[in-house]
Amino acid sequence: LPPPPSDPMRSQLRPGRALRGGWRVSPGAVSAITALASLLFVGVALVPGPGDAGRRRGAVLGSVFTTSNYAPQFKKLTKELFNVAFNECDKDDSGFIELEELKSMIIQLMLIEGVEMAETETAGLPRDQAAMGWERMQRDLIDKVSSSEYREHRAKEVLNYLDRDGDGKLSREELQSAFSPEFISEISTPEMGEVEYCEKLDRYIRVLKALGMIDAQRVADVKKDPFQDAETATKTTKAIIKILKKGH
Repeated sequence: LPPPPSDPMRSQLRPGRALRGGWRVSPGAVSAITALASLLFVGVALVPGPGDAGRRRGAVLGSVFTTSNYAPQFKKLTKELFNVAFNECDKDDSGFIELEELKSMIIQLMLIEGVEMAETETAGLPRDQAAMGWERMQRDLIDKVSSSEYREHRAKEVLNYLDRDGDGKLSREELQSAFSPEFISEISTPEMGEVEYCEKLDRYIRVLKALGMIDAQRVADVKKDPFQDAETATKTTKAIIKILKKGH
C-alpha cells in the first residue's frame, strides 16, 4: 500500500499521492504500540540496519553454501504465497478484496507506518525526549487504529488509489500493483544465489505483512528470525502457506 513520503519502505511499496496528505503522526511510542506492533517485526527490522545485510551474508556463507540457482524456487513460492494470502483476505470468496475486507487489512499498515515514523522522528534525540515522544505517539496511534471511521478513511484512500478499473474492489493484479516497479524488478532476477534467496524471501514476507495480507500473529511461532539458509527459508515459507490455507 502506498506509504507516506518519509516511510523507509517506499522502495518496496509503490508511493502514491492519495495517501500523502493524510495521516501524519506526532513524534513519538514504545510500550503499548511496541506490544501491538511487535509481531509485525518478529526477529527482524522492516528495514535492515547498516550491518544487518553483512551479518546475514556472513551467517549464510558460514553455513553449507551452494551455488544453485534459486530463482525458479523463489518465483514458485512467492506466487503461491501471494495467492494463498489473497484468498485469506478475500473472506467472501468473491475473487476480489472489497472495502470491508480492506478495512481489516489496513490495521497492520497503520501500525507499521506509526512505528517507523516514530523511529524516524525520534532518531538522535536524547533518551528522555525520545521516550516522551513515543508515549505521545502511542496515544495518538492507538486512537487511530481503534477508530473504525479512520480505518475506513484510510481503506478508501488505498482502494481509490489501487482500483484501476473503478469497480470499487481490488483484483489480484490491482493489489500486486502496490509493489513498486523497482521491487518487482529486484525480486524477478533470472539468477539467484542462496544469500539473495534468503534475503529476498525474507523481504517479500515482510512486505505482505505490511500490506496486511499475512496476519503476523498467526505466523509468529513459525517466522521468528531472518532466514540463514535456503532450506530453512523454503520450509518456513511452506509452513506459512500451510497455516494460511488452514485458516481459509
